[in-house]
Amino acid sequence: MTNTSKTTNSNDNFETLYQLIDDGDFAQAIKLATQCTQIEPDNPEVWIMLATTQRELELFEEATHSIRKAIALSPDTAKYYCALGLTLEHLGQIDQALPQYKAGFRLDPSSNLYRQYLGRATFRVGAAYGDQSMVKNGLELLEIAVKNDPQDQDAIDRLAGCYLDAVTIGWFPDPDGRSISYPISKTHVDQAEQFIQKAEHLHSQDPDILVYLKERKKLIKDMMRRKFSGRYRPGLALIFLGFFLILAGKILTVLFGFGLLITGITYFVACRRPQYITNAKLLAGQGLTVFDRVQIGLDKIGSSIFIYGSITDVIFMKLIFYSLFRTIETVIGMILVPFVTLYCLYENHLADN
Repeated sequence: MTNTSKTTNSNDNFETLYQLIDDGDFAQAIKLATQCTQIEPDNPEVWIMLATTQRELELFEEATHSIRKAIALSPDTAKYYCALGLTLEHLGQIDQALPQYKAGFRLDPSSNLYRQYLGRATFRVGAAYGDQSMVKNGLELLEIAVKNDPQDQDAIDRLAGCYLDAVTIGWFPDPDGRSISYPISKTHVDQAEQFIQKAEHLHSQDPDILVYLKERKKLIKDMMRRKFSGRYRPGLALIFLGFFLILAGKILTVLFGFGLLITGITYFVACRRPQYITNAKLLAGQGLTVFDRVQIGLDKIGSSIFIYGSITDVIFMKLIFYSLFRTIETVIGMILVPFVTLYCLYENHLADN
């Protein structure tokens, strides 16, 4: 009779707890759940109800303690392990959540929901530590979950979210420690586009996923956008000189002028690199072109000359040397432009293949 009374009492309390939670009265719910654990400390469901109310109040640490007590009382119940995993994820402890999802799925491998939890956690841990095998395994579990139930919108959204997170996996981390990364090869961009296409084909209805998808597509578009990364003056000098020689009218001069004109134009085209190539050069410490290095060297020389005398003399002499160095730089640039052009074309060819 005592056991029947306890069961009836527990059921009544559970109904009351559910009602309090539905009404949003979490303060009363946690009081009742705490009383239930004192009345029936050996009932794992009571501890789970307490954990539920604690989670609603964002008392995640306390909720983990309650769920662990339920697991200790009933170690073969799969849903308890998954509840613990979800609570640990709220605490940002994905490493500790993963073993709980594994335990839950091991106890109930037929559950498509537990497969999703395990797949997402496996993917996230793999992404955090750069473990490509874990990333792949996590995505495979989520793909199986969607295949098992193509109408499960939650499964679709979880897989789409992971696909979009996978876009930047393997990219070069920011050297300043910021939470951003950069593609530095065509392979990075191609893999990112594949993940974006997979996410797009899932037709997620989640507004957050749709916004995320739009952001990722814009990111790849920006990384493929070509920007001029050379120095303008040598190329412009070649183009203007080419026009001048063409206007001279003599055959050899005209031919030479056309050659300079084509070289100047080709130089501009060759130096219009996709952003990911520029990323690779900058992150490798190669962001400065030959002309940049010459300019810096000449500026240093100019700033170290005539440190004595009146301020007017210093400014005047610096202006003279600055103009002289600019002219020298342009002449040197014109000489080097054909070689730089060929190098840039060759580099772009390698990057695109």
